[in-house]
Amino acid sequence: MPTVIDRATWPRRHHLAFFETFEQPHFCITSEVDVTALVTRMRAVGQRPFPAMLYATTRASNAEAALRLRLRWTDAEAPAELVLHDVIHPSFTAKVHLTEAHATAPGCDLPLFGYATARYTSDFGTFAQNVAAAAASVQADPDLEAHAALDTDDLLFVSSLPWMSYTSVSHAMMVPKRDCTPRVMWGRFVERGDRTIVSTSLQVHHGLADGGHVARWFRRLTQLVEQPDWLG
Repeated sequence: MPTVIDRATWPRRHHLAFFETFEQPHFCITSEVDVTALVTRMRAVGQRPFPAMLYATTRASNAEAALRLRLRWTDAEAPAELVLHDVIHPSFTAKVHLTEAHATAPGCDLPLFGYATARYTSDFGTFAQNVAAAAASVQADPDLEAHAALDTDDLLFVSSLPWMSYTSVSHAMMVPKRDCTPRVMWGRFVERGDRTIVSTSLQVHHGLADGGHVARWFRRLTQLVEQPDWLG
């Protein structure tokens, strides 16, 4: 069960009250991350980039309390309840396979995606199995709403863009002021000399987190990919 936080005594209460009035209270920061050591280790153990990056970003997110905070709106006239989860789990985009006939339809020449949710655990091997099982469960079902896990708020929304690197990103949001779920994204692994670099982004609700929290998240992520012993 998440821990309910008393908003009346929470030190960030004034910041939360201020940003709650915004129609769009989120900000997103993109930075390059050096994943050279991670790539070297992945090749040695035969691991793929997606589960490795998903683990590293989810582990870094769980280490940051600000990213485990959530707002719960139960009354349109009352302030949202503030809770802190013990652990959050990744809800990520997974490839959905279309039939050859479907793939000839306009705008459908590339694979579609579905939403899959995997339980986070600190053991990478178990986590990778959870991710594979979750991805397999949506491969033949493009119904996004059926897999969106909208009945829980202990999630981290994660996407990848393996076809390109990027310098900024914006995310689709149904009702931004009623959305407090952090969003993570990374792009293509790009070789630059003897290094491998990947564009990585984190979006957060400004009432719950500041730039310093995001910077610390990037430092934790960098440490995880520079010391990838957790891959096995």
